[in-house]
Amino acid sequence: LLPAHLNPSTGLVPPEAPPPAPPGIVSPADMAALLAAADPLTLRWLVFGGFAGLRSSETSRLRWEDIRWEEGQLYVSPGKTKNAERWVTLHAPVFALRRVLAPATGLVLAGLGSTPLQRRRARTFKAAAVWPPANALRHSFGSYHLAAFNDPAKTAVEMGHHSPAQTFAAYRRAVTRAAAAAWWSLPAAPAKPTTPG
Repeated sequence: LLPAHLNPSTGLVPPEAPPPAPPGIVSPADMAALLAAADPLTLRWLVFGGFAGLRSSETSRLRWEDIRWEEGQLYVSPGKTKNAERWVTLHAPVFALRRVLAPATGLVLAGLGSTPLQRRRARTFKAAAVWPPANALRHSFGSYHLAAFNDPAKTAVEMGHHSPAQTFAAYRRAVTRAAAAAWWSLPAAPAKPTTPG
């Protein structure tokens, strides 16, 4: 190393790192288009991601028996983190899904592998002319939940975060109360007939 008086970088202040970009979310209008274009299995993926905050891996493990309709909750089994195990409150769009698709038993996604589900999603995105960013359903849930309920602790519990500070830092963004109200009032649209994956 050069002595301080010979080192040209001595005394320089490093540039500040830019703040992280806010997570990509889906607008209520775009979500309405996605719901309307979805086949039954993609519809379930959309609803449980966007209105229950489940990761795709959590939705793939979700069983109909984990949904306690009478209690208004669903159970998320342990997964990605130690906080992943949790109870999530069911909101109106999830109850609307129950009216559209009769619940059965077993896996909500009927054991559908990731590749067929990706193909179904791609068809839905194309039909709706909406291409959500990666993890946008969960990010949308977090952003609209925080805006609607204004309670980082409540949102943190629903998402399985380790602290409200993590939730507030990630989802404090320019989501208006009107947009949040529009999000939570979206109905699950009637699903198209199931087609082979």
